[in-house]
Amino acid sequence: DSVGPEALRLNDTRGRQDRLTAQFNTQRGVIDGPAGPLNLSMSVSGNMSAAYRWMDGRKLDPVHRRSGTAQAALNIPINRAGEGLFPALGDLSFDLSTRRQLATGSTAQQSWSAGMNHQPWPWLQLRGSWDQSKSAPDAEQLDGPVEQNVQRLFDYARQEVVDVLWTTGGNPKLRPSLRSNFSLNVGIRAWSPLSYDIGYSQSAQRWAMSSLPELTPTIEAAFADRIERGADGRLIRIDARPINLERQSDSNLNHSL
Repeated sequence: DSVGPEALRLNDTRGRQDRLTAQFNTQRGVIDGPAGPLNLSMSVSGNMSAAYRWMDGRKLDPVHRRSGTAQAALNIPINRAGEGLFPALGDLSFDLSTRRQLATGSTAQQSWSAGMNHQPWPWLQLRGSWDQSKSAPDAEQLDGPVEQNVQRLFDYARQEVVDVLWTTGGNPKLRPSLRSNFSLNVGIRAWSPLSYDIGYSQSAQRWAMSSLPELTPTIEAAFADRIERGADGRLIRIDARPINLERQSDSNLNHSL
């Protein structure tokens, strides 16, 4: 009863997306050091996409996007157990990498990461990593065809099951997200065949891209502009296109024997 014929008429939408992608990869040893070769790997890729949409039989202006990505990774062996400048230091190496992407109508995406692997004794292994990234929404999240259909769901506010007009597709107002991760892991292999591992990880993200969460009174209050009700309070329409979450964070401590 909550969705009338005038709303169902809006469902006459169609869309198509075309994409062309090319990629080049290379890997080689750069320098031979006392602990092994320093390896460099690089990758370059690009793609072009076009999104076409029709509404009520009328063709809308197409959306064209281009993007390119370049990334490089470097493995740096510092020391090898029983060899090199510090034989007692054990195996030690570092990994460095960077990535950058440019896309039409979007700010640059870029990321950096650093990792460490250290095995001072045969029974102890230490691993650490840190990375930071800035990512932008893809063409589908920004320009995906807007679709509307009727869905039946439970309205917690009125404690009733209703038919609502459900909108999905791209959201051109999405903003890039920022994310950082840190992890540290310790592995002990002193009592064969037993082993013990413990690891800590922490991540934080600003403006994470997500779908609209399940409708509850709290979600409705936070995203009031996405929920439409009639004069009698009956739920009519939900805009479920992608959203940005202001902040997300979590941390974990895991161990196993």
